[in-house]
Amino acid sequence: MSRTASRCCPPGPAALALVSLLVPAAVAPLAAAPPDTAPEVRLASGARVLALPRAGSGTVLFAVAVDAGSWDEPEGRTGMSHFLEHLLFDGVSGLDERGITETYERLGAYANAFTREQTTVYFVLAPRETASEASSLLVRMLTEPTIPAAAFEKEKKVILEELAREQARPDSVRDMRLRAALFAGTPAARPVGGIAGDVERARREEVVAYHRAHYVGSGMRVLVAGDAGADDLLALAEPLGAIRAGDGPPRRPDPRDFPGWGTLRSVPLPEGARPRLVLIVAPPRDRVVDPAAGAMLAAWLEAADGPLAGLREREDVVGVGAGLRALRPVPLLEVAVTTTDAPDRDELVRAVLEALARTAAGDGPPRAVISRLARAARAERERTLQRLHYAAILFGEEFAAAPGPLREALVPPPVDADAVAAAARAWLGGAAGRTRAAFALPGVQEGEPAPLPDIGRTTASRPAAPETAATEWMPGPRGARVGVLDNGLTLGVLEEDGGTMFGLHLLVADRAVRETGPPGTSDLLHRLLDEGTALSDDEAVAARLEQLAVELKTADDPRIPFDDRYDTPLWSYVRMEGPADSLPGALELLAEMIRLPRWSEEGWRRASSALETARRAAASGRAGSQALAERLFGADHPLARPVPGRPDDPMPTDEQVRALLGTWPEGWFAPPRLVLTIASPLPADEVRALVEPLLGDGPAARPERGPWPEYRPAATEPAGAEPEAGRVVVAWGRVARVPAGQRAALALALETVSDRMTARIREAEGLAYRLGAGARPLPGGAWLVRAIVTTRPGNRERVEALLGEILAGVAEDPPDAATIARLDGRRRRTEMLRGLAAVSRAERLGRALYHGDPPASGPRAVPTPAEIAAAARRWLDPETMTRVVGR
Repeated sequence: MSRTASRCCPPGPAALALVSLLVPAAVAPLAAAPPDTAPEVRLASGARVLALPRAGSGTVLFAVAVDAGSWDEPEGRTGMSHFLEHLLFDGVSGLDERGITETYERLGAYANAFTREQTTVYFVLAPRETASEASSLLVRMLTEPTIPAAAFEKEKKVILEELAREQARPDSVRDMRLRAALFAGTPAARPVGGIAGDVERARREEVVAYHRAHYVGSGMRVLVAGDAGADDLLALAEPLGAIRAGDGPPRRPDPRDFPGWGTLRSVPLPEGARPRLVLIVAPPRDRVVDPAAGAMLAAWLEAADGPLAGLREREDVVGVGAGLRALRPVPLLEVAVTTTDAPDRDELVRAVLEALARTAAGDGPPRAVISRLARAARAERERTLQRLHYAAILFGEEFAAAPGPLREALVPPPVDADAVAAAARAWLGGAAGRTRAAFALPGVQEGEPAPLPDIGRTTASRPAAPETAATEWMPGPRGARVGVLDNGLTLGVLEEDGGTMFGLHLLVADRAVRETGPPGTSDLLHRLLDEGTALSDDEAVAARLEQLAVELKTADDPRIPFDDRYDTPLWSYVRMEGPADSLPGALELLAEMIRLPRWSEEGWRRASSALETARRAAASGRAGSQALAERLFGADHPLARPVPGRPDDPMPTDEQVRALLGTWPEGWFAPPRLVLTIASPLPADEVRALVEPLLGDGPAARPERGPWPEYRPAATEPAGAEPEAGRVVVAWGRVARVPAGQRAALALALETVSDRMTARIREAEGLAYRLGAGARPLPGGAWLVRAIVTTRPGNRERVEALLGEILAGVAEDPPDAATIARLDGRRRRTEMLRGLAAVSRAERLGRALYHGDPPASGPRAVPTPAEIAAAARRWLDPETMTRVVGR
């Protein structure tokens, strides 16, 4: 499910949401070009522009980082930067909010924005052919917004919905309290989304004045990247050279001048969140610390064998992290420690400070460690840059705060062990007066800060794959080559000539119906896979992954749009991605993990803790979907169980997990239940030659699927939401057995519902932030069709009435041809976004093979208005759909 209007709010990739666009006059499309240099220019307005050619994707990113964040807002007007981010999507001359959305949709473009402490970043990702028009519209939005009065009041309601949603999330409340305690009385204490009272009091003229002051050329940094030459990319930014220059970037305070350094504060922990300690360390005034060295210092601190590794061995610690907060005029080093419910506050704080002091006094990291971390960091950057818009999402703050060349925010210069050692001595040596800490704990009241103790100063080459005879392959979806190994494992290969990365997706079929033990047993098993094998313990597995520069994901942790489609009862998975030359090593490790998994008590504790967190998240974030599934399938049906289980379900035991795992080639990872898909530059025959010795043994078999039990819909009426709930979820749905020839029409009918939900419920009345309609495949070829809105309890009746009208209205008033073309452009945009990375393309192929999708036989037919109306009459009649309301 996705929204059709871009509104990213509270910081964090998870809050990012979707919008789209098209353009007026025709402009000559950009020509593809091989990679060349990455020039940086300064326009007449003062805007700095970086062009970053990236050949092969067929797409172009246009991103603008504006010097306007929560630090820059007037006192008592928190949230103004975020409010303005919303308003710029509400209209320019000649286009209202719907006009902007529909324009982008017709272009097949994806536009979004998000606000942070010191910047607001806007970006659009478009096919190369429409990049000129898409970027032109984004420039108009930034420089010529109309900010209509009606839109101002509507967006105010939408933002209050967002803030209420954040207040319903225990982890978000904890983190806001920590921020407020760490920087009490300073601009850094402000929540990026704003305080509800300030938002309610905001006046349109204040926001207009804020826009005029901050949205100027001298306060903009522009990234233009993608499949075009540097000159063509730079040309897209030329319109920003003609805007008002302004008075230069905001003059922000140096955080080292803030009061409160050298102190520790305690804040009350909200129910449902884990305790967390956060320490902030500022750099010294008398030495310049290179940001790239600072970032590598943070990576070393949190590495499995880094200076903070000893903290992970404590019984009261469940997680340790470190990072560099990109800010101007100076970055800040942050260390976070998540704990059990009863930590010893003073003893743990001292342990962290002593670990940092030892780091400053030591000889620095081993060269091999920094080499490993640097390779992993480069590979992570390369993975991110495959998905061009992730460069804006994940590197936007670094780009906005870069003290030197802009390119170094995206591709940092090399850093050696000596530079990291120097950064550790400078940053952590004698840092008592440059450190501040806050601890969120149960059963405490926020009080006066206490002083902190003084920190003091105290890969070998691999043999080539064996040659094998060429194998006869079957054509598969999306141009893949597909084969079945003798043991029943399905193998799909996408040959991507010229690529530099591989993506691997292992789909384990029929998750919910095959699971034994308590709900969530299979989820826990997958979370244990990276905790060790019979040949490598957890630290060795982590070291191998770092050496290979491979990212591994074995369970759900959805954070970024268009890369979060794994939370399903139909299958579990393992996915890996990294440099193409690491594929042989990745396959070896994958085979070890699924054939010979071994885990320690500590690994079991980490995985169990992650499962508990997933259960809480599922209970709070998917209540409406869950209630709908129980009504449609029956409360005891495998499809109605949350993948991780419910918070009150018993935790699986070690014995139950091992019973589910079984022994290769039987058990959970039995080859007939596996679909392995790989996208890489290697030819299919070479990929098969790598796979067969590792995963091709076992008795002869054919692929197996199911069987799934029949649905037994519940007869009871849905329970109403509790009055005190901070939000309610209204959901309508049905199980639809849709003939293949009518699926495109139903899909467009659902796109129409989603489009009208956005226009009426969100944009016109501001009653909801999260909403959408769509369909998910079910076993046996059926579809789960649903429309869902999350809103506040007081809006429930109005939302139910509107949603019923919208569902019924598609049959009577289907979209016209122009709207169908726009919605089909939106579909193509989603396909573009879901296929930017090799691992995403491998995952998409795996799903297609699981569901039995045939190879494409030609261009996808676009349904007519009459076909859409017929599909809506048959499957979207609210009188025959099931309605539920959940928390």
